[in-house]
Amino acid sequence: MRLFFLPGNRPHSRIVVIPARGYGNAVQRNLCRRHGKEAFRALKATIASPTDIAIMCFRGTYTFADRLQQLSSLLAKARLGPKEH
Repeated sequence: MRLFFLPGNRPHSRIVVIPARGYGNAVQRNLCRRHGKEAFRALKATIASPTDIAIMCFRGTYTFADRLQQLSSLLAKARLGPKEH
């Protein structure tokens, strides 16, 4: 996963999930988007300020738990979410 972000000018955070070029068929791309959006929903309360976020997902055999961990780690590195333990 790769994370891009900008400070938002709205009262809430927004997200877009983008599968990388050549990411398999439509079913796999849609699953990638669903996992990314659900991971964001799970972590949305921990993001301090309104932020516009773009997540680029790369190919691999990742479960929802893997994507959640990846996003949590990226948010912590960007100092947007909770600190890693």
